[in-house]
Amino acid sequence: MVTKMKIAMIGLKGVPSRAGGIEIHVEEIGKRLVKMGHEVCVYTRPHYIDKEVKEFEGMVLKSIPTFHTKHLDAIVHTFLSSIDSLTRGFDIIHFHGVGPSTMCFIPKLAGKKVVCTIHGLDWKRDKWGPFASTYLKLGERMAVQVPDMTIAVSKTMKYYIKKKYARDCHYIPNGVNIVQKSKAGIIKERYSLEKDGFFFIYPD
Repeated sequence: MVTKMKIAMIGLKGVPSRAGGIEIHVEEIGKRLVKMGHEVCVYTRPHYIDKEVKEFEGMVLKSIPTFHTKHLDAIVHTFLSSIDSLTRGFDIIHFHGVGPSTMCFIPKLAGKKVVCTIHGLDWKRDKWGPFASTYLKLGERMAVQVPDMTIAVSKTMKYYIKKKYARDCHYIPNGVNIVQKSKAGIIKERYSLEKDGFFFIYPD
C-alpha cells in the first residue's frame, strides 16, 4: 500500500507552462502523483502564472512574489518558497534545477525530507557571467551533498556526479506520452494511400 504524501515542487516558473523543460517535467509528474492520491503543491511566479489561479490538474498552485529580473527572479522566489514550505506540513520538498538547489539547506535544517533533481549543468551555459556560473556550481554541489535524494535525468549526468563528487544518485529519465496508433482507414478512403506507403515532407 502506497503512503499518501504532501509534496512541494520548488524551482520552476509554474504550471501550466511550456516555458522550459522543468515546467513540463513537473506538470507531467505532478498530475500523475495526484492521480496516485498524493497532494502536490507547485510554487509559481506571478509574472508567468496568474496568481489568481489556485489549481491545475489537481495540483495546488501557490503564487510567491519575486523580482522579475534575470539574476534575482529564480533565487528570490526559491528562497521565499523554501521559507513558506516550512509551515505547510509537506512530507517531501522537491527542488528542481541546480540554481534553486542552493536553497535546499533551508528545509533540510528544519528536518524536512528533501529531494533535488539536476536537469542540466546550467553553469555551462553562455548566458551566465562568472559570478552566476560560480553560484550555479555551488547549487550543483549542494544538490548532490545536501538532500536525502539526488536525481539525474540522464546517464551522462549520473556518471558526471559519480566522477566529480564520488556520490551515487538516482537516474530517472524524462518520459514521453505514448500515442496510440490510429487506424489507416481515413488515409486510405480519402487519399487513396496505403499504410506505410508514403512519407510527408514538412514545408519550410
